Amino acid sequence: MRTLTVFFLAALVLLAPSQAFGWNSTGHMVIGAIAEPRLNPTARQNVRKLLAINAVKKSDTFITAGVWMDDIRAQDIHFYDRWHYHNRAHSPDGTPVPKEAHTDNVAWAIKESTGVLQSKDAPNVEKARALRFLLHTVQDVHQPLHCGSRYTKNLPSGDRGGNDFPLSGAGRYKNLHAYWDAGLGLFEASVERPLPPGEQPIRAIARAITAAYPPDRVPERAEKDVDKWVDEGYRLLTTFCYPPTATPSEAYTAQGREIAKKRAALAGYRLADLLNRIWP
Repeated sequence: MRTLTVFFLAALVLLAPSQAFGWNSTGHMVIGAIAEPRLNPTARQNVRKLLAINAVKKSDTFITAGVWMDDIRAQDIHFYDRWHYHNRAHSPDGTPVPKEAHTDNVAWAIKESTGVLQSKDAPNVEKARALRFLLHTVQDVHQPLHCGSRYTKNLPSGDRGGNDFPLSGAGRYKNLHAYWDAGLGLFEASVERPLPPGEQPIRAIARAITAAYPPDRVPERAEKDVDKWVDEGYRLLTTFCYPPTATPSEAYTAQGREIAKKRAALAGYRLADLLNRIWP
């Protein structure tokens, strides 16, 4: 297995233009709140132990640690930018598309981080970092616009997962990617970290999502193949995510919010399942 260190260096040499952050911080924390109560005792103990290593107060809990990867990016640390997304190409008008430019994408990052956590030789300090990467990337891969980029005659170099698809009439969200990062308005609440006191709003949103999409309503939660998680997001990107105009309709927003709820629920269920398999 290639090590994470190899790609730390590779990212310096071939750094692609970055996409917007994944789910906003509220979205990441909501997914963490969905996953947390589903951890088995062994996974819970290991997670608690690792998150205490080199902890920053803003991201020292299971719920907040999923935001850490965006925190360091905001600090101008860009080694890991490509780990947030999979740049699979889609062209609705026949514009030629490039081959996948790099393999160190979100699916790769999930697999590599899982390998570090399963390793008998990796030191805990590296496992602590791998856990934070894993939390974030499992969450990001369930945001459909992190699973591809659209190429058209007007944007022959791609739209960076909707970052270059401008919106009007979507409140403060000026591009499609940012709108989906906010769950099309589901994750409007701005919750300050560290938690508490903002934990209750996060848990309230998580409860509402799991009530709408309990585990028995999403049997696909049992899918363990990370590449198929990317396939799911890519299908949504190619069939639904792009509205016909720059002004999303009420019907589009309503349907998109339901999709975002289900994707957040799936992310939480699958994240808990993955950690429970790492630490049975």
